[in-house]
Amino acid sequence: MDSRVLRVVQLDAARLDSLLVDMLQKQVLGLFAPLQSTVLETHVAEVKAALSAILYTGIVMPSNATYGQKLLGLQYVCHSKTSPSRYRFAAHFVCTIVIPLLWSKLLDAVVRLRSTDGVQDSVERIVAAVHRVDVALVVAKYINHILFLLHGRYLSLADRMCGMRTSSIATVPRRISYDFLTRELLWHGFSEFAVFILPYIHLRRVQGALRRWWRKGRGRTSTTPSMGESSPNYTRGAKCGICAVDSPWTPYSAQCCGAVFCYHCIQTNCTMDSAYECPKCFEVLATDRLVRCTAVSSEVLKGEVHQRSMESKMTAENSQRELG
Repeated sequence: MDSRVLRVVQLDAARLDSLLVDMLQKQVLGLFAPLQSTVLETHVAEVKAALSAILYTGIVMPSNATYGQKLLGLQYVCHSKTSPSRYRFAAHFVCTIVIPLLWSKLLDAVVRLRSTDGVQDSVERIVAAVHRVDVALVVAKYINHILFLLHGRYLSLADRMCGMRTSSIATVPRRISYDFLTRELLWHGFSEFAVFILPYIHLRRVQGALRRWWRKGRGRTSTTPSMGESSPNYTRGAKCGICAVDSPWTPYSAQCCGAVFCYHCIQTNCTMDSAYECPKCFEVLATDRLVRCTAVSSEVLKGEVHQRSMESKMTAENSQRELG
């Protein structure tokens, strides 16, 4: 039986393992994102190493294969095509997870030492030695990759050092499930349709239509009485009823309730929706029901309101006297 494995299949398995670790890392970092803590962001390498260790001890050691290898029907074997021992797996664990983590922390420390002033000669020699070792490791990885492409064995340098290569599992047929792929295609199709159709939907018009339908079903009407021909004055410092900006630009007041809006805000909404409702009293607004107004102080406006209420009161008393 020929147990040689295609190089592309081994690369696909390694890629699946890398994507799995990245996905779990993203989920863990997103889980602690609401806490607004920078602890995990500064220890991304440790989080990735911890997740890799959990996957290695929970999947690789019991089944002699990584998650990606199990999906593609592969497993780890030794030179004699037997299952690796626990000691070999322990050495592979150290070479795959522990040493890369420690080496990355050492490189970070070297970068910090280089950025400081007044470095001693002994420290400079250590930094130069670490740099040479790093270059040697990169060259060794390239050589190992070339040998892998030539012979199809030992995908990583750790696999070659520990004598663990990949073999196919002939007794286990490869099962492919298209459920996930179908869900992804449906979701992407829905996302593209939503991105295409949403710009053509006027959300404020839909909101107004739903609000009118709700009040019609409940039998409700406007809760704010109409002011008739309201005063074209408003309190200085009042906010626009749409954009909530202080001191609206070119202010216009609604005759129904006296709400103040910026000209561009109310004109745009009335143009886009012929049945646009006032955000304050929910009356249908139109451009002919808007009055240009000017800003006055609150004391002046209170005086005008008080005077208007007194006039209304006197008119009501005179009407009662005439009726009496």
